[in-house]
Amino acid sequence: MNEADITLAPFVLMQNYSVIMATSWHYLSDVVKEGGTGFKKANGVELFQMTGKDPEFNKIFNNAMHCITMILVKGLFSTNSRDVFNGVNSVVDVGGGMGQFIGEIVKEFPNIKGVNMDLPHVVKMAPEIDGVTYVAGDMFKEIPNGDAITLKVNLFAHS
Repeated sequence: MNEADITLAPFVLMQNYSVIMATSWHYLSDVVKEGGTGFKKANGVELFQMTGKDPEFNKIFNNAMHCITMILVKGLFSTNSRDVFNGVNSVVDVGGGMGQFIGEIVKEFPNIKGVNMDLPHVVKMAPEIDGVTYVAGDMFKEIPNGDAITLKVNLFAHS
């Protein structure tokens, strides 16, 4: 991992992108009163649907998720939590985006078979990463089998 990847700049840029800015605060009262998400109220679709409709937002979103992933990876591999991979031969990253997280795991632990699962429009754009297989799908319908499954929570999907 390159230390230059450890930055929150893409995350801050995403927070200031128009479809995000119009979400949380402008519809907070409606969300509290009616339920639902501010993102859908502001944009007419949920966040992950928007990434499939708006290529510019998709790129900004993926860059933001990449920077968060690199921070997570640095923390994971610099602590005793590395032991979590003992005896693990396959890891499925559900909602793994461009595959950076599972790619870093496979790079650090070459014996692990990595599977990156995400929506079809995301997997279609993902770069090839040694040791990582991509699966297009919907995590609410089916998740591939693996010894371990990772799922990083996206706080923006429900804002």
